[in-house]
Amino acid sequence: MKRALLIVAAGKSSRFGGFPKAFAPIGDKTNVENTIQKAWGYYDRVFLGVSRESYPICENRVENCEVFEIETGNGEAHSLLRCLEYVRMQAPDIVHLSVCWGDAYFLDDQPFAEFINSQRDLPDNVPALVACSVDRNPYAWFETEGDLIQKAHFKGLDGEVDEGIHDQSLFFFRLDPAIEYLRQYKELLRIPDQFVPDREKEMKLLYSFNFLYESDRFSPARYAFISRGKVLSYNTKEELDSIVKIAESGKEKIKC
Repeated sequence: MKRALLIVAAGKSSRFGGFPKAFAPIGDKTNVENTIQKAWGYYDRVFLGVSRESYPICENRVENCEVFEIETGNGEAHSLLRCLEYVRMQAPDIVHLSVCWGDAYFLDDQPFAEFINSQRDLPDNVPALVACSVDRNPYAWFETEGDLIQKAHFKGLDGEVDEGIHDQSLFFFRLDPAIEYLRQYKELLRIPDQFVPDREKEMKLLYSFNFLYESDRFSPARYAFISRGKVLSYNTKEELDSIVKIAESGKEKIKC
């Protein structure tokens, strides 16, 4: 069965000056090129979903992936839903796929290798699997029951924890069940189809796992541990500068 990776980079990048974060330069390549390079060999197809505004900048700039445009959604889970619908329409032979965010920086290929290995014994009725690690002072963390995800928490709303089970910006979805549950979650939140700037209520992916746990129709999302410290992310140019320094430091170690 074919393996596919979807990179979702369809946000407005408002905290990044509007420039698409996935195309920020890190070393001698853009972040999305780094992701594809690290993932290469583990997947048969790679898709890159970008916003309509970013598409003219991104088109024909990336090799070894299929770039497509969507209208930015009201929250990352809404954009993800639109990307999943595109993949199902364009590639009906794909029944499941891994997903990562365009602003996730992968230090090496280990997260992909470990996450794929964790999917081998996943029951067929599970719509979503989340790559996690136990991180110190995470911005978000999960309450769990065994390997089931019960509830997501965010630092800004629920306070801080010293350690928590934290997603690593890498997910696995069974395509049809994922589309179905995200559509239902969208209806529950009354999310409009058209993008609404500064909308109070958004579709957050981590909260969608709360919906799955509480649902009578779908099985809960599960999590699988991968090595910690292998995936970084950035929302601001200052955070990107920190990652650039880490990447450069890694190169120096390799030279030595």
